[in-house]
Amino acid sequence: MRDKLIFLLVILYSLSSFPQQVTNWKNYTDMKRVSDVNFSDNIIWAATDGGAFQFSFQDNSFNVFSKADGLQGISLTSITIDYSGNVWFGSTNGIIDIYNTEDESFSVILDIANSNQVNKRINDLGTISDTIIVSSDFGVSLIDANSFLFFDTFFKFGEFTTNTRVNYAFKYNLFYVCTDEGVAIQKPGATNLSAPESWNTYNSSDGLPSDKAIKIVKYLDVFVAATDKGLASFDGAQWIPFIPQFNNKVVSDLISTGDSLIILSEDIIYIYQNEVALQLYSSPHSINRLSLNQQLGIAGASNNGILILDLENSPEFLIPNGPAANQFPKYKC
Repeated sequence: MRDKLIFLLVILYSLSSFPQQVTNWKNYTDMKRVSDVNFSDNIIWAATDGGAFQFSFQDNSFNVFSKADGLQGISLTSITIDYSGNVWFGSTNGIIDIYNTEDESFSVILDIANSNQVNKRINDLGTISDTIIVSSDFGVSLIDANSFLFFDTFFKFGEFTTNTRVNYAFKYNLFYVCTDEGVAIQKPGATNLSAPESWNTYNSSDGLPSDKAIKIVKYLDVFVAATDKGLASFDGAQWIPFIPQFNNKVVSDLISTGDSLIILSEDIIYIYQNEVALQLYSSPHSINRLSLNQQLGIAGASNNGILILDLENSPEFLIPNGPAANQFPKYKC
């Protein structure tokens, strides 16, 4: 009788612990779907559907961050690293988490999540000096990286619809904003950017391949915009088609580095140099964003972990592969 009782207790314990094991495993497998990546020295950070993780090239180790570690955002969408080395994460529900790499603690900003906006997704985070640029489903917000207070939020750009989705924003003397309705550029001398008249706006009728602008970068003496139907360059006066081979193709990301342009289009990574675009790598997995480290190579946010394309164009995918440890191997493609 005693043996039967012990057997029943073992079975009951196994059944009760099994759902937790499955849940833990799901938390890690969710991290396979990476939405954004960012290099910081010899570490690569990833924002994923199931939390965040970092990989250290120094000792080939992973560190994984979830709600149990203080992360509050649901389904992370974007990353930036501020001038102090703190890592900022945006999410689909508008929560912004900040990881302090010195004391290994999380802080959180809930202003967007608690706002009355219907769509609160953070689409991109950028850093300029001590300011974090937040591109969201309803506009652009500027946050003090020290106090976490909002400097301002811009909801309307020129003739574009109020609260139009912003995919990306950056500042190069002026602010440049990519939206689902086109590109908005701060007018020279304009200081009240909350006023719609402070912006010049451009769409497909002004030379852009499409109204949906995904990203814009400064490349040599022009600005280049990526859209869901190709590329266009802006010389300060007009938009003109750029690199015809990408006409009618989705260009998901651009990185300007010296005299080269790294281009991500439909899961293929190219390098554009001397007016020629050469294919570097065609991924078997979906890729949506890139990050560049001059010593380590190109990183890509994929649905199979982080793609690392080293300086010899040798690809491998990095992903935590289980809940029981914090060191895992790298996987060759």
